[in-house]
Amino acid sequence: MVKTVAKYGVLLIFLLTVGAFSLYQDLRIKNSLPYSEHVDEQHRLKDGLRVVKHGDFEPSYYKKSAFISYLTAAGISMGYLLEARKGYIRSTNVLNYSPMNRKYSHPSIMMGAKRLFLAFSIIGLVLACFIGRELTGQRSSLLITLVIILGASSFVSYIGHYINENVQGLFFVMLSYAYIFLRKDDHSVFKVAVVPGILVGLCLASKFTLWPIVVTFLLYYILYKKDVYLNFSVMLLAVVCTFFVVNPYSLINYNQFLADTASEISHYSTGHRRFTIEPGLTHFGAILGYVVRNLGLGSSLLALLGIYSFFKQDWRKALIFMSFPSLLIYFMSGQSVLFPRNYIILLVLVPILSTIGVFFLADHIRHFITRSRNSASDFSKFFKFNPKLDKAVVAGTLILFVLALFPFKATFASYGYYKNDRLRLTEWIIENLEGHPVAILATAKVNGAVLEKSNLDFEKVERSDLINNYKAMVREKREGFFVVPQGRLLDRLLKKIEDNSSISMDIRRFKRAVVVRVKNKEKKF
Repeated sequence: MVKTVAKYGVLLIFLLTVGAFSLYQDLRIKNSLPYSEHVDEQHRLKDGLRVVKHGDFEPSYYKKSAFISYLTAAGISMGYLLEARKGYIRSTNVLNYSPMNRKYSHPSIMMGAKRLFLAFSIIGLVLACFIGRELTGQRSSLLITLVIILGASSFVSYIGHYINENVQGLFFVMLSYAYIFLRKDDHSVFKVAVVPGILVGLCLASKFTLWPIVVTFLLYYILYKKDVYLNFSVMLLAVVCTFFVVNPYSLINYNQFLADTASEISHYSTGHRRFTIEPGLTHFGAILGYVVRNLGLGSSLLALLGIYSFFKQDWRKALIFMSFPSLLIYFMSGQSVLFPRNYIILLVLVPILSTIGVFFLADHIRHFITRSRNSASDFSKFFKFNPKLDKAVVAGTLILFVLALFPFKATFASYGYYKNDRLRLTEWIIENLEGHPVAILATAKVNGAVLEKSNLDFEKVERSDLINNYKAMVREKREGFFVVPQGRLLDRLLKKIEDNSSISMDIRRFKRAVVVRVKNKEKKF
């Protein structure tokens, strides 16, 4: 009875935790609407909306795979069909997205696409936990892997952030790992070569930089299969076919596909504004720093122990497992662009190694206790053999080790109540500035429709008129507020205020904008 409860209790806690996390992420997405959380989402939505509205499957460009546009279109279609039940909308032609305001015309319909990509993340998370369970042979590893992944702030904040190919790629990479580590052996060519080829093709169709997964399967064939050349050749054929099936226009407009792919390769080689980084050791160190900041030093050190233990127990499986993340880090370290989103897959794979490290360290602590008990008579009298006490000591030691080196601040911040910054700024302005004159820069990210319906006394000011507006306020000795986006213009305004000894200011900072109160005497707000 106790064993049954222990067996299914761990699984129940695991499922409840995953369910609660999924609901939290769904709420997080809802609180961001009707706005997109990232400027790059427009590229995915533009082609997806064109598929839904006009049935036009030809992508507007080939720097990114069209596969994500088709998946986005599928998600939008699901949202549209669900909303159609309510009778609010009868045509897809009214669906729209404004790149300038990053605003969806029908956010409830866009939820279909966002939930699809959220599902990709959650399934990838669950697969990682079960792979950890398989590699350690311990039920508790389900919860250990889960806790480590959910402690990664970038994973928590990113998966519901916006529609993107990295989450999609994470899903197909984890499916590929599940195929290798979770399925039972089979000798049919279809299951051994064709299915892996389809999975690898979907990985490459999601993101070209996931090419190391090809090497992972090659090692799998070399180490575990007899007909290596046959299986690998069939797999490569399946990869090519799958890629062009989900990206048909890459073959139809092959010259444009080739040109855009070359342009993207050049882009990663030359840099991208503030995301430019020196290739080599600098980039390599930045990737490792990203992992450590997200997982914590404790989990990262456990991952190193896990790698050692993994190779010691089964070097073949360890080599297959490590091939993808190692080659990905090596390849990306040679690029001049550092987009943190490219490494989100590491925040799912490394915790599996950390889990292996947990059990490796636990075994050594138990052996140390046993040796100490046998060699010290006084100690043995005080600390007699007790399996439950041994387990408690081991668990307590590991928990203290991880907690001492866990990134609590970043993790807790990522789980805070979330609302789109534009909505928070708009609500704050209405609640606090009603009855005061407010000058809002035209480029400031606020919800104009909501402000228009309020009783707020505000005017929209162009960039060229902001300083003149401020000077007029000073001359007339008026008190007022400015809402200005972060940037050089804000710095210029603050400098002028600081240089004027007859006035003072108060500042309220938001993520992408600052509210500045100009006044003649001190009065906090």
